[in-house]
Amino acid sequence: MTQLAFPKRDYIVQIARFGPSKGIPHVLASYAVLRRTYMRDTHPRNAPQLVLTGQSAVDDPDASLIYDQTLEALEKQYADLRQDVIVLRLGPKDQILNALLSNAKVALQLSAREGFEVKVSEALHKEIPVVTTKAGGIPLQVSHGQSGFLAEPGDAEAIAAICIICCRIRRRIRG
Repeated sequence: MTQLAFPKRDYIVQIARFGPSKGIPHVLASYAVLRRTYMRDTHPRNAPQLVLTGQSAVDDPDASLIYDQTLEALEKQYADLRQDVIVLRLGPKDQILNALLSNAKVALQLSAREGFEVKVSEALHKEIPVVTTKAGGIPLQVSHGQSGFLAEPGDAEAIAAICIICCRIRRRIRG
């Protein structure tokens, strides 16, 4: 398993259950655009890692399927990025999730449909830049361009462009 290299390297995080509506394929596609397009000349040591973590809900029979599909996509479609992506099942371990979110350069929530997302509110409270979709109730939580950024679900190009800006801004602000 790939290990998180923090604090030597920055990282981008999505904390969500491994469910079909959580946009995990879009997270991988966006990260690939970020790395292959916007950071193609950046040495991997200087590029952010990606952390995909969450739990499997007991009422979600697709969770194991989504988790397995994510690992398969990393092996087949994103093999060049595999060493920089951490896919991790975590239970409701508040301290670990808090630490992951608190130290992230960018927090993603790329759900295709969503109600109110607690992790978005937590990231906003911690002043972590949030990149999310215009899905469901999330636009009610995020003021585009002020508290975070909204993109159309599945728009990997726009999400990657926003992430590169957020990473550069946070580097100047927080060092």
